Parts: sequence; C-alpha cells; structure tokens
Amino acid sequence: MTRLIVVFALIAAASTASAQNRQKEQPDGTIAPSDAPSTMPPASPAAGSTWQADPKTGCKLWDEFPEPGESVSWSGGCKDGYADGHGVAQWSVNGRLTDRYEGDYRDGKENGNGAYRWKNSGDRYDGHYRDNQRDGQGIYTWSDGRRYSGMWKAGKADGQGRFITADGQVYDGIWAAGCFHEGDLRAHVGVTAEACGF
Repeated sequence: MTRLIVVFALIAAASTASAQNRQKEQPDGTIAPSDAPSTMPPASPAAGSTWQADPKTGCKLWDEFPEPGESVSWSGGCKDGYADGHGVAQWSVNGRLTDRYEGDYRDGKENGNGAYRWKNSGDRYDGHYRDNQRDGQGIYTWSDGRRYSGMWKAGKADGQGRFITADGQVYDGIWAAGCFHEGDLRAHVGVTAEACGF
C-alpha cells in the first residue's frame, strides 16, 4: 500500500521584494502531488524587528519584518504613543499598499480579533491574535481555495483543526505545535516537516 504523505510546508524563509507584509507572506512549500506553491506568513519574527510610527499621528506599531521604504498608517486609538483599541493598519512599501489589518491592538501589537489581508497573494486570515501572532480560533484562506480552520498557538496550528486542500481533501483532527499525524496522513502548518519529524 502506498503511503500517503501530505506535505503542507510553511517555512519562514527570506521574502522577495514582491512579498511585503508585517507577517510577511513567504514562498514556503508545496502540497504533494500537485506541487502547487503555497504562501503563508511565518510563525516566528525576524531579527531586526522594530517599532514603526505612523508619520501623521506618531502612533507606533510593532513591525516584525521591517523593509526599506516601508511605512504604516493607523486609524485607531493611541495610548502612550502605541496603537491601542480597534482600528485599521495599512502597510506600504514605497507608497504601494502591501497589506491591511483591521482589528484590535494593545500596546502597539495585534491583540484580539482581527482580519488580515495580503494584497500580493490574495490570502487572508480572520481570527484571534496575541502579540502579533495567530493565537486562538482562526481561519486562514489561500487564494487558490485551500483553507485551515481551527485553533492556533504562537502562529502554528495547535488543537482541533481542519485543513481542506484546493481539490477537496480533508485533514481533520488534533494538531500539536503545527504538526498533524493521523494514520498515514501527515501535514504541518507554521513549521517545517523536519520540525514535525516527517
């Protein structure tokens, strides 16, 4: 019997200039056997993370993946100089919109419920955040129709979750630190296959 291995890689590699966002969409892996590329922001922040201030208000937002020519606009509350409360953050590089977050901020970071849209890929995430990472219940939808719906922890699938491929295959069950293993089925979300031992 042929062993079915579903590879759902999400590698936090360096992004190209066309993949610009706070949670940066990355070329990150494939799903066998179609070899269709997938993109998804990495779970871990990059070295060099910093605060980025809205030039109009001076309100600061956390930038995990700073880039040359990058700017942010924030329309929401500002407490002690940091984004706080419900609002909209729009990130741009050299004046070109790259992504948009509408939701809750606390202490300058995404905390609470929010909706993130990546303009370059067309991907989106709707759900809960903690300190700029997907954490709690949430749905990540790729532009090609793939979808993961379930629990997240520190940017990785963790807890009850369901992944549906573009061709309708379903992987439903318990995820741990980004890894899914049930019988011959294996998948990973937010980590590499090697990190899962696949």
